Amino acid sequence: MKKRIALLSDVHGNSTALSAVVEDLKKRDVDTCWFLGDLVMPGPGNNELFDLLAGINTDIYQR
Repeated sequence: MKKRIALLSDVHGNSTALSAVVEDLKKRDVDTCWFLGDLVMPGPGNNELFDLLAGINTDIYQR
């Protein structure tokens, strides 16, 4: 069985960019998402960023 994994990283607090990526991923046949680091520093919007990742079946968080 093949799985499609989306790899995400280096958001650096940019909730606008992550939101656009999340919306694109929702249109694709992705089984799981892995977040590889640099989510909240040095930008704003920390809680929103975690909420966005929670909405796309993110299985791995590397902070």
